[in-house]
Amino acid sequence: MTVLFIAVLIGSIALFVIQVNFNENRALIQIGFIFYLVVVLLTIMLIGRSMVIRIVIPLKELATIASRVSAGERNLRITELKRTDELGVLSNTFQKMITDIDASNRLVNDLNEELTEKNKDLEQIVYISSHDLRSPLINIQGFNKEILNELKEIREILDQSSDLSEAREKIIHLLDEDIPEAFTYILSSTQKMDLLLNALLKLSRVGRSSLSLGPVDMNQLVAKIVRTFEYQIEEAAISIQIDDLPSCMGDESMIDQVFSNFLSNSIKHMTNDRPGKVRIHGYIKEDETIYCVEDNGIGIDKKYQERIFNLFEKVDIDKAGEGLGLTIIRKIIEKHKGSVWLDSSPNKGSKFFISIPSPK
Repeated sequence: MTVLFIAVLIGSIALFVIQVNFNENRALIQIGFIFYLVVVLLTIMLIGRSMVIRIVIPLKELATIASRVSAGERNLRITELKRTDELGVLSNTFQKMITDIDASNRLVNDLNEELTEKNKDLEQIVYISSHDLRSPLINIQGFNKEILNELKEIREILDQSSDLSEAREKIIHLLDEDIPEAFTYILSSTQKMDLLLNALLKLSRVGRSSLSLGPVDMNQLVAKIVRTFEYQIEEAAISIQIDDLPSCMGDESMIDQVFSNFLSNSIKHMTNDRPGKVRIHGYIKEDETIYCVEDNGIGIDKKYQERIFNLFEKVDIDKAGEGLGLTIIRKIIEKHKGSVWLDSSPNKGSKFFISIPSPK
């Protein structure tokens, strides 16, 4: 704008000088008039250029950004206009709108991922309900019928037998062998159902629990967990190595459950061929904290590694437990927006890793 003012001022001075000398030289009037017109035209051009720079170009950029946003592009930035006029307010408001849209899209994506995971869990639960729970129910139904038949047989023996000693032997056989055996199978089936239902309740509690985030002293937490497993560790003659662990931001009670499940898993799956060893270590990498629970146990074949984090999947079916520990770990780490994975080889051991995002 300063350039424009100077140009107009020069033109005005030139015209004034020409007017003063009007009577001296008429030809100068014509030259001055032409010069004045040139100055005016130059001023208009400069004003137009300034308007293009200050108004048209920003508006064109806003139109282009709006078109890209409508086409589905994300994380766009508008050139910041350090001005307080209407166009500056419009630009800043539009940038805030883009930022809000991006935040909403991220939330929608997170919810869609969570919904996808819940649908997978629901499919597994439906399978468990229709298969794993159906099997013990069929057993209970079958052995109940068998008990009813045996009670009916006892009644017939009592009604038809004239020799009480012979009848007594038959009844004792039914009461001492057949009926108790049926009750044993019924009890085993009910225990299996109870185990499955309790496991589903545990998983449900993890899914419904809200996070209570705060700084977690991992050295203190892991030391406490190891003390709770002291008897099992000594009984299995396992050596535990705990490196200096970085702290993290998380729900302390849930992180406690994660490492408790990891340690319990390592203790259960040791081999008798060599002394058991467990090492817990961690480090910070860029914007996340990574922990590893490493053991020299039986290891896991690659064909099972994708499945072991699913509901009720067990590498060794002879080992105690419901096959839910790693599923709970996965759920907890997913609630922390982290990830879990493993590196394992049969007869060599396993390394279970978790990553937890660092606070921003």
